[in-house]
Amino acid sequence: MNLSRLAVLAVFSMMVISAIALPSYYVEAEDEEDTPGAYFVYIMSTDRSEAVTSATPFVVDFSANPMAENAPYILEKICEGDSNGFVDGVYGTWVTSSGGNAGDFNNITSWSVLNDNGIELEKFYYNPMSDIIDFKDPMVVFEDDEEASGSGHLLAKVFDQENFLDCSNPVDMDEDDECPFDEDNPDSPCKAQECMDHDSGECEDFVSNYCENNDDPGCLSWAADYVCYNMETQEVEWNYGTEEECAEAGLMWASTGNGPDDGSNADPVVSHATMTMESLEEWTVDYSGEMPVDWSNDMRNEISNMCEMMMGTDFGEISQDCFDQWVDMISNEDHDEFRCPPGMDDAICETLMGCDDGDTDMFECMSVMYNYCYDKTDSEMCEDMMSGDEDDGGQFVWGFIAYEAGHIDATTLMEEYIIPEFGDFMDDGSQEDDNGRPVLYDIQTFDVDSDGELIIYTDFLPEVKIAPDFVCGNGEEISFQAVNDGNGDCEDGADEQWYDSNTPDDTSDDCQEWNDETCEGEEVNWFDCHDGSEVWINQVNDWEWNCEDGEDEYQEHQNYWWGDVYLFEGDHSAGITDFENLENIAFSNSYCDWIDDNETSFYCDYFMGADLFAGTWSLVTTGSCHEEWDGDDEGNWVLVGYDCYGENGNHSNMGSYSHKLQFGDAHWVMNGSIHHESMDIENFPHFDIWNNGDKEEFVMYQTQSFNIDTDSSVRIVSAGWQCYDWDEDGVDDDCHSQSPGLYIYHGEDLIASNKNYYSDNMYCPVDSEDQDYSNCGYALLEVDLVAGDYMIYTTLDSEGNYYNNIDGAYVVVDGEESDEWDGYMSDNHWEWHETDGHEVMQTVAYNGSVYDLSFLDFWNEAYDFEWYNNDTGKDNPKAFEEEFGSVYDLYETYENVLETEGEGCDDCTGNLDTMDAETSFDITSQNEFENWTYNYDFDSYYFQFIDENENDAYDSGEIYAVSSEGYDEAGGQEVLVEGTADRKYMPEPDYHDYEPVCYDEETGEEIDCDDVFEMFAYMFMIAENATHYEEGSLTAVEAADNSVDLFYMLVDAGIFDQGDEGHHDDPHDGSTEHHDDHNDNPPMLDGIAGVGGEDAEPLPLNMIGSLVDNQDTPIMMGTSFNLIFEGADESLDVHSAYIPIEDDIPWHIEMILLEGYEVKSCEECEDLEIDGNRAKFHSNEPVMVMFGKAATTEECDQIVTISEGGYTFEPAEITISVGDTVCWIWENTADVHNVLEIAAKFDDDMNLEDAKIGFYSGDSANTVDFRHTFSEDNQTHYYVCEPHATMGMAGTVTVGAGSEDDRIPEIIDDSGLPNVSFIVGALVLVGAAGLRRRIH
Repeated sequence: MNLSRLAVLAVFSMMVISAIALPSYYVEAEDEEDTPGAYFVYIMSTDRSEAVTSATPFVVDFSANPMAENAPYILEKICEGDSNGFVDGVYGTWVTSSGGNAGDFNNITSWSVLNDNGIELEKFYYNPMSDIIDFKDPMVVFEDDEEASGSGHLLAKVFDQENFLDCSNPVDMDEDDECPFDEDNPDSPCKAQECMDHDSGECEDFVSNYCENNDDPGCLSWAADYVCYNMETQEVEWNYGTEEECAEAGLMWASTGNGPDDGSNADPVVSHATMTMESLEEWTVDYSGEMPVDWSNDMRNEISNMCEMMMGTDFGEISQDCFDQWVDMISNEDHDEFRCPPGMDDAICETLMGCDDGDTDMFECMSVMYNYCYDKTDSEMCEDMMSGDEDDGGQFVWGFIAYEAGHIDATTLMEEYIIPEFGDFMDDGSQEDDNGRPVLYDIQTFDVDSDGELIIYTDFLPEVKIAPDFVCGNGEEISFQAVNDGNGDCEDGADEQWYDSNTPDDTSDDCQEWNDETCEGEEVNWFDCHDGSEVWINQVNDWEWNCEDGEDEYQEHQNYWWGDVYLFEGDHSAGITDFENLENIAFSNSYCDWIDDNETSFYCDYFMGADLFAGTWSLVTTGSCHEEWDGDDEGNWVLVGYDCYGENGNHSNMGSYSHKLQFGDAHWVMNGSIHHESMDIENFPHFDIWNNGDKEEFVMYQTQSFNIDTDSSVRIVSAGWQCYDWDEDGVDDDCHSQSPGLYIYHGEDLIASNKNYYSDNMYCPVDSEDQDYSNCGYALLEVDLVAGDYMIYTTLDSEGNYYNNIDGAYVVVDGEESDEWDGYMSDNHWEWHETDGHEVMQTVAYNGSVYDLSFLDFWNEAYDFEWYNNDTGKDNPKAFEEEFGSVYDLYETYENVLETEGEGCDDCTGNLDTMDAETSFDITSQNEFENWTYNYDFDSYYFQFIDENENDAYDSGEIYAVSSEGYDEAGGQEVLVEGTADRKYMPEPDYHDYEPVCYDEETGEEIDCDDVFEMFAYMFMIAENATHYEEGSLTAVEAADNSVDLFYMLVDAGIFDQGDEGHHDDPHDGSTEHHDDHNDNPPMLDGIAGVGGEDAEPLPLNMIGSLVDNQDTPIMMGTSFNLIFEGADESLDVHSAYIPIEDDIPWHIEMILLEGYEVKSCEECEDLEIDGNRAKFHSNEPVMVMFGKAATTEECDQIVTISEGGYTFEPAEITISVGDTVCWIWENTADVHNVLEIAAKFDDDMNLEDAKIGFYSGDSANTVDFRHTFSEDNQTHYYVCEPHATMGMAGTVTVGAGSEDDRIPEIIDDSGLPNVSFIVGALVLVGAAGLRRRIH
């Protein structure tokens, strides 16, 4: 289950966001068009013939609904063609749209312009028409193109303006947007279609060409290096064309080229950062960046000029106020932001500015907007913020705010705001899951006169359709299968092909091949197809469809169907109308058992069971109706109804049934059918037919026991699979998953079970070319267990492998503890064994174990008994046997002996325990013995025994066996192979409860599902409240007040939480960015990504003051922010800090750690300086800093380090007291060293690998801090530096008085190694052996 916070907002939250979007302008509104739609303007600029252009009026015609329904629209001429004939005319018409500006338009809308004779002048389109949805005066302009004519639909343009810029009338522009050019000039940009969008590239090209060819004062302003700039509105004031006029107006004369900008054309050339450790999780980062010097000089000049013009500061100076104004200006230009209109209260302005930045709660934003805009009906800003049609979820929130403010009553809130928004959530009775489903059904009743168990074997009979019979020429009918089968079944032979014997005019000699081998000629008789065509009889039943519908071939089809069966108490034969008190008591079940005594295969009966008491019962059989689907207005497929009667030729799930019922000794059958005339009901409930508590599975199993001494959590994973080596080359060719089951038992108590677990992150130990996790099925158990003994059952439904892993405990495998085990499960099965026709001998021991041995070999191996005396050439006198021709005869004589299985025979076991039996069977059963013999062609059976008293008769206690002999023909035989697992009934395992996972769609981060579900709950409660209001159980006031309370619960639950929405850093905004919540290369601490950051802004350093004083110094950009590494682990000894330097410029970094910490090392750091808890370095690429708590030497009683020479310990020999700690410490040595204790004082002939004992510091390193406490008194310890022992780098630690004797014998004794005398003795033997080899 994967949910997101935005899923909760599906009804209104996303629409709320759009509803509160703040415009980046402020213009007074004008009246809207009375009729919704758009003004379509056609510019006819292609030179056409008089016959085409004179056939007026022209019309706009739409080909697709719904716009086609009111088409065509007549175009009226609004502009004559010019004198050059370039434009033949401009035409316009209003196209209505009942759903608002874009309501009826398709998103991709296409249309044609036709003349009065229906000739198409051109085709046009626009995509998407939703662009005009918020236009006050939507206009669609389209111009034909002679060069592009006939190439397809031409793209139109859309504008938000009231009047078209035609040939004689200037555009009706707002006073605040005056055109700087001469409006009386017919070629002026003020009238140009290209300049409807003043900022477009088309307009810039048009103006450039216009100014080259016209002497227009406006061109001076357009081309000027400086313009008059209004800092308050941040707009160019074109009315002031000179510096003096601009200054008199109190505005700024600003450069249009490189004037005060946002620094977007420069990046820092040097960066500085100080990282201060507040805690392991929280760091403060102070950043500054040096901008290029030349850029800095130019920037300061421009800002100084701005200060002089705008604030009257001295020439060549930048004041603090001017600097602050510039910083504020570039900060506000970072994005298209909301700007407060004149007259707005400062507090309201601040709140709405925060809304635009995403820093203010969304609901607070909407409340402030509503209160500000409530009585400002003429404000375009308010109209843009609060307008919306029925699809705008913002209206729902405005409704709550308006109701709270007393501006609307409860009825209005419910009818116009809540019900329209929550219609999809309200219970309209159409949900199948809540209200059942439509079915056809049949009811049969029966009575029982006692309590007992009813067994129901359901059987849904397939409908068999076969080809109709063939009609012979005389009207006789035969099976269609008999046609063209080589036998004449019709009396007139019409079912077989007749030939004309090459005499087409004479039918008397016509012949048929089936009874005339010499028959030849052309075909005579044919078969009529349904469509009137004909095929020859010899084409019928020839495995090829020669008729179009295939009716020339015999066909047999079975239409299968299935339904549900329920058992209800009482007589419901008249039909069911009330389900409230109905309870189904028949539940599905199954029973499995072995088919044969060899247990090679099993069968399963599937049935329904019910516990009945005396009375009348109704057996209900249902068939489902056909679902009908269709597309909705948005193109989604939705369920629109059901067809239970086949009105539309639908085949519902129906047919005949024959259910068999068994109650005690009584058996009967209930036959019936579900058809179009059966009883029907629209809302048949979903009754449970599975009694899960009683379900069992007949599965293979293997067990494994384990024990835990203390209460603990245990996790067990099982993977199951089966592979096949089809080509028998030793490599598996195909593998598929098997679904294992896992059970844990504590004595007789089932603790937990699982099957069919699924996860991508699983291990599948399949050794095949297509190996991946999908080759396995899985089971998973995670349980808390108390101390005790447990048994694990692993199960498989069919033959396969499994691999188990346990965490939190160990199992014993082959006598050793292990956290994993595996196995292979198979049933008993038959295998084909090739035979070569030689004599077959098998010997069966007293206990039924079978050995592939002749009786001579068997007696010799099993009992060391020579049946045949080689000295005399005769049988051993104690060897006695009696021959039988069959197993029956054998048991007739010795059944009483065989049934004892050696009872009273103390020596019968002999050597059998050391021998491998081929198989075994129950020798006490004659039937078992005979089943085994079916595998072989035995013709003789010998009862053999060791006749201890040589009385030629078997006596109790004598060793016996049966020898089976025969002669097998070459070929093969089926041999029974014993399986590797038994089967038993196990409870149906539980399925894993998967926890839902919820994500924030904006960030992709996992969030708490409880919050999401809580919001869903409140939304459903609001919808339910509206349902009660519509049903009349709540008044409008009650429903409205309840809804308000629930709405505020929704607010408290976080429905309006924006998180980091609205904060989007622009990497080209002129400030150096050093954070990104979605950064692909974030700073890391021990693998944890740091969160935090701020954009860098200009700093006062090198800015404020005289330009001369700051000449050739870099402008500094800087910021300070917190960097959070949530979850950092303080228990680690050493931490790794990754700093992602990417700019390929020098970075100078200082790290200030908490007291008690120190930098250990730094990868890619240059000029690293470490001073206590501080470190400085620089780099132009990513670095990895290793730091940790500074080591103290308080616990050290003696410290050993490395001498200045680098290859001796200092001091090399020390004496300490028992319990003292010696610390070997060195840092950043030129070469690597370590500490290794050895058994004796080092000499050059010593093998260090053999001599090392005791303490060891690990691999050699440049920095080592190794500590060891000596706990034994009066000992001498020798040690060396491994890589430099031969250079004499060794030392001695004497504890107390030291040890007088060599420690080697002591070490040997303690270690369990052979003592010296043993070693000497062994050397003597070795020497003797060598001598003996030499003598030989």
